[in-house]
Amino acid sequence: MKIRVDFYLLEQDADAAQARLACRIIDKAYRQGYQVYVLCTDTKQVEYLDKFLWTFDEISFLPHKIWQKQKELIPDSPILIGDQTVLPSKDYAILVNLRLDVPDFFAQFQRVIEIVSANTDARANARERYRIYRSHDTDLHSHKL
Repeated sequence: MKIRVDFYLLEQDADAAQARLACRIIDKAYRQGYQVYVLCTDTKQVEYLDKFLWTFDEISFLPHKIWQKQKELIPDSPILIGDQTVLPSKDYAILVNLRLDVPDFFAQFQRVIEIVSANTDARANARERYRIYRSHDTDLHSHKL
């Protein structure tokens, strides 16, 4: 079965817009019973998204933990967020990639989500990631928001 890769193209160029969409996607995947790993660019983005997951919706709660390999954490959460490219297990079905590169381990997921801001550099970078995913014979989809 091919890995599905979805590119969500935002009309805005704001961290909050990217985080809000990431939270909506994570929420939907969680409610469907999937385990999700959110790959962030750095610790600052991890902390930002961690706080955003607590506040993006007044009536929902998304159980999540921060994955930090160096702490030897054994995660027991359906949602992990981190900047680590090594996962504790292969049980996570969905990767939300917020980085500007294609992680080497993307093939262990059933689905990859790419959220792209309206920034010109971000769009150019996303086109390169699209080419990389295409070269790996993935099932590619684009969504303009």
